[in-house]
Amino acid sequence: MALIHGSIYKLSFKKLIKNSFVFVSATLPKQLLLILIAIVILSVQFIPKLGTQFLLLSAIIIGFFPLLILIWFLFSCSLFDEHINREHFPELYKKGLWDMEHENEIEKVKQNRLHLFCMKT
Repeated sequence: MALIHGSIYKLSFKKLIKNSFVFVSATLPKQLLLILIAIVILSVQFIPKLGTQFLLLSAIIIGFFPLLILIWFLFSCSLFDEHINREHFPELYKKGLWDMEHENEIEKVKQNRLHLFCMKT
């Protein structure tokens, strides 16, 4: 988490480590799930057949590892947005995210227009 945190925000090393521990402790169940996934991936080395090990590790590296990094990155960015941007950078809070409430309002307007159009004809 410190890697992503440090690449987005300018912080001292001490503050970076402190914030990382705070975020990890605040989201402990999700972090434990990521640790469990890492343990499962590392347990592949205990499979006795070298060919099976190679195939599983290849599948993990090519398919699963990039997906895991993407999930971790998006999860970290959502935490930063919720806890840091909301207070310290309100102009960046939820920037670039799809607003479901706004989408519902747009859908209602479209339905009303369609209803009015059908009534005219």
